[in-house]
Amino acid sequence: MASIGLIVFGIAALAVVLLVGALLILRLIESENLQAGSGSLSGEEEEKQSDQERERKSHRNGVQREEDSEILAAWSLAKRGQRPPQLDLARVVDVMRKQGRSAMDVASELWSALDVNSELLADVAALPAALLRDDAVEMLEVILVLLDERGQPPDLASYAGLMAAQLRRRQYADVAKTAARLPGEALTPRMLAILTASAAQRGHLDDALGHLQQ
Repeated sequence: MASIGLIVFGIAALAVVLLVGALLILRLIESENLQAGSGSLSGEEEEKQSDQERERKSHRNGVQREEDSEILAAWSLAKRGQRPPQLDLARVVDVMRKQGRSAMDVASELWSALDVNSELLADVAALPAALLRDDAVEMLEVILVLLDERGQPPDLASYAGLMAAQLRRRQYADVAKTAARLPGEALTPRMLAILTASAAQRGHLDDALGHLQQ
């Protein structure tokens, strides 16, 4: 009888162990399913966020295209000799450059516009400050040439800014070319410092010493 009782007790204990194990496995499966469902939901949320971001970007691009069209429409009036109420020439240049037009091409259009509407010269003269802020070195260089040829010499700060930008880009030969467009007595201490640094970088120590002595 005792042995039968032990057997029954063992069977009962084994049943309990199996039942507990089954419950644990069931909970583990449910947990994995929940995690899988959570991951799927997260993916859906990420896709939804991506769609929303694409919509926002598309909206921004649409607004930008509309603004660009308005800017070019105002520029078209200015080229015909009219004076639009709100002409931002820096924005006009920026839009033309975003269209892939070269600096020389943009400068050529500005030149033609000045032939028709000489009042635009004041707007062109204000461009160097904006171009310096945007670090548009190539565009700045041709605008300074245009102003000089139109009898509106740019201020020395614009030339100094161009030389500093060229130095940052390691365009050492261009630094010297820009300085050569100015009379020696017009070179400011800042310009001479830039010339000295540029000459030293090129290994032209005699030139560097000469600039220091000026």
